[in-house]
Amino acid sequence: MATTNTLTVLQARVRSVAAQNSNDGLITDAWLLAALNETLEEIVVEHDWYWLEAEDTITTTASDGTYAKPSDWARTQTLYHEDKDDPLIYLPRKEILIYRTRDGFPRYYSFYKNEIIIGPRPSVSGQTIYHEYITEETTLSAGSSVPVLPDRYCPYL
Repeated sequence: MATTNTLTVLQARVRSVAAQNSNDGLITDAWLLAALNETLEEIVVEHDWYWLEAEDTITTTASDGTYAKPSDWARTQTLYHEDKDDPLIYLPRKEILIYRTRDGFPRYYSFYKNEIIIGPRPSVSGQTIYHEYITEETTLSAGSSVPVLPDRYCPYL
């Protein structure tokens, strides 16, 4: 049976590889926690890994072009409309502002703070826009914390 790679297990593995006794104070739990979280973050920004892929849906509201990002959002891969094969096109925030007061068929998107801006604003309610995105890695904090990184890759941390 495989061991779940909790923070406690990962810290013990690092100490074992480094031949370090947890009581000697050379490598503290706090230092290991920071090092493991930093390493996980470096892995996440390196590539759009399959284990971080997620999908969310936006149900449109007429004349509303602003929707909340998912709470675990790191970056968007694509947004596409339920009735179109073509994805929405990313525009820088300043360029999408011309669509903030126009209603129509959503063709563009951008971001502002924790929001996704869609333009033109949907002219009808109830349509679905699919949002494929990359999630954030779990920030390890307690001994039972488990990274999203699959167990088979944890030995490489």
